[in-house]
Amino acid sequence: MFVHRTWYWAGWSHEIKSKPMRRKFLGKQILLFRDSEKPIKAMGAMCPHRGADLSQGKVIDDCIQCPFHGLKFDTNGRCVEIPSQPPSKRIPRTAKVDVFPVVEKDGIVWIWMDSKFEPDHQPPVADIFDPQNTDYAHKYWTRHQKGDFVVTVETAIEDSHLPYLHKSTFNFPVVRVPPYKFEHYPDGRGFAALYDREGAWWIDTDLPKSRKLKNHVKRIGDTQKAEWFMGGHVRQHFSDGTSVGIFVTPSDETELWFAVTAAKGGDTKLDKFLNKAGLSGLVLKLLANKIFDEDEVAVSDLILTDRPGGLERPVFQVSDSVCAEFRKMYRRFLKQEGREWATPDAGR
Repeated sequence: MFVHRTWYWAGWSHEIKSKPMRRKFLGKQILLFRDSEKPIKAMGAMCPHRGADLSQGKVIDDCIQCPFHGLKFDTNGRCVEIPSQPPSKRIPRTAKVDVFPVVEKDGIVWIWMDSKFEPDHQPPVADIFDPQNTDYAHKYWTRHQKGDFVVTVETAIEDSHLPYLHKSTFNFPVVRVPPYKFEHYPDGRGFAALYDREGAWWIDTDLPKSRKLKNHVKRIGDTQKAEWFMGGHVRQHFSDGTSVGIFVTPSDETELWFAVTAAKGGDTKLDKFLNKAGLSGLVLKLLANKIFDEDEVAVSDLILTDRPGGLERPVFQVSDSVCAEFRKMYRRFLKQEGREWATPDAGR
């Protein structure tokens, strides 16, 4: 039930080396490595001969050599050598592996998961997360964990779980989550969600006007923004100058890659000094690790049906409008590819 003709996070630039590595994306085992000129290549990791793991092989002259019988595959996925037969013997045309387009940009490695369909757009710009951008302190996390893709993306977008799931971390008061307004991007592949001041209610309606609540409203009310980009990429922007990029790439229907980068900004001289010195990133690391632990436990402990997307008819509350918008757009792109959304419409 996954959209394939889009860009998914495949790794961070700093972790992909010339030594092959293997990761599972959208049910496919993928081999990642850098060739002699440093561009990253992505290929099917299973040798078509006996099913060996090509990531355990060697890179020789920009070819992957199978560790089982020594077959060599070039970066176009074609077998170019079978050591056990003479060069004059024809290599079967079926001796090949799929090759997947890759873009390395802003410190992020993106993979296009339809090997038969050429990309018709570029990955989203994410220069705020580029480690070369010294106006921000950056931290990076990568987790492979149990979880449903749809539910995990929704948890990254919506806010109403914060006072409960992250009570000890954020210490947010319990507040009314106001209605959202949406700004859809021109390419139709994402949106920004902002609190709507013109909506039926605002954050502090019917709640005591405590200093804590006022500070909370001041901190997030006018500036917090969530973005979603096709392919499981979510961004959260906060008033203190911090932006968080969350990348959810499904391994299969029950497991996924959950990768996060945080960019800590700030306009004061102290902020800029701490960012360039890498000191503000220490606080980010401590806080983020706890948040991600809490999210992982919650998502993996959900009592779900065996249907992708979770409950057959989830009861969406008003604050879930951002989740409904994500589902609507993701469903549309699934339909364009001739794929089925496994979960019926949510109950209203």
